[in-house]
Amino acid sequence: MKILSYFVFGLSISFLILGILYLKNNPKNKRNYLFFFTILGSFLWGLGYSLLIIQSSVAYAVFFRALGLLGSIFFAMFGVNLFADIASVSDKFKKVILISSILGIILFPFLTMPDRLVYIATSQGMNYEVVPDLWNNLYSVYGFCLLVLFLIILIKMRKSSIYKREKVMNNGLWLFFGAYLSGIVIDLVISSFGFGACPGSTISQFIAVFIIYKYLIYQKVNTLSFDNVFNHIHHSIEMPIIVFGSDRKLKFASDAFYNFFEKEQNSCIGMRINELFVLDSEDDVYRIVGGNLVKECFTLDTNRYCSLTIEKVIDSYDDIVGYIVLVNDLTEKYRFISELKEAKENAETAFKTRDEKLSIVSIDMRSLLNDIIKTNQLMSNSERVDNIKNLSVIVDGSAKKIIEILNDIK
Repeated sequence: MKILSYFVFGLSISFLILGILYLKNNPKNKRNYLFFFTILGSFLWGLGYSLLIIQSSVAYAVFFRALGLLGSIFFAMFGVNLFADIASVSDKFKKVILISSILGIILFPFLTMPDRLVYIATSQGMNYEVVPDLWNNLYSVYGFCLLVLFLIILIKMRKSSIYKREKVMNNGLWLFFGAYLSGIVIDLVISSFGFGACPGSTISQFIAVFIIYKYLIYQKVNTLSFDNVFNHIHHSIEMPIIVFGSDRKLKFASDAFYNFFEKEQNSCIGMRINELFVLDSEDDVYRIVGGNLVKECFTLDTNRYCSLTIEKVIDSYDDIVGYIVLVNDLTEKYRFISELKEAKENAETAFKTRDEKLSIVSIDMRSLLNDIIKTNQLMSNSERVDNIKNLSVIVDGSAKKIIEILNDIK
């Protein structure tokens, strides 16, 4: 049983650390406090019952059982209020839950009386049996009422669920309810029938705590907040985004920015804007009028054209605390413009060459046509057959030359 005792003790410490870290992450959130105190109850529950097992003295056993009982009441009390906060039930119902859960604290002093339990030292460690009496029965009723409240909250949450993620989260809370219910059954029902107390209830509440922890993480990831929007911008947005502080040094850059510059993560932190882009003047970029500025520029190292949309971040005192810069890649645009310019220049050169060629052709054709006209006149005035034949050869040659010139014009 010592191994089981050390195991439960280790779980208690581990879950307490988990609760502290979770609360430290966002100490201003009310729900985080409810979860922390639920874990604190889990810690006391596990600590009390883990150390109860290895006791040989009834006096110490009474103390550690009381500590474990206090933890179980804390666990149930803050757990049900955490459920109410998650499910966003009405304020009136929240008051009913709060009052009902506090009743456990009222019962606690009476439940820790030595005559409430019979302690038995066995070869497996200290154990106890519950004496059926008014206070133990009231505690059983208290536990049953909390289970009913848990059940009502879950049903209300299920009915109000619209989105798939809400139903998935509700399914997780049903698992919490199942784990907690099994602990109640083991701790109350079995012991009421004369069986020795079993640490299974203590272990089952650790499972329940882990389920609620996973639920809260799932809810945090799937609920719109500054953190997950920031992470989305950091990892998912394809447009490069950079943030400069009031000292004009780079404080943050998205993954897309490092891909754009082909650099290692965080390698640009602390750089100034003119160390990343070719600008006319760094001061001109930060001299923003009307809140934002669009500036076209050229990147260093990667040789890309881009435009920078720069917006000031202003605090409540109208002081500039930083600059958010969106980088729009214009490389393809400039490449397309360059190709159009080159095509235009080639076309202009081709047209100029064609015009020059047509001018020369025009002169040649005019000369040949004049020759044909003159030869034709001579032929019409000549009576000698041999002269006509000679002139005919000249006409034929000039006509063929004209055809060759026309064939060359393409």
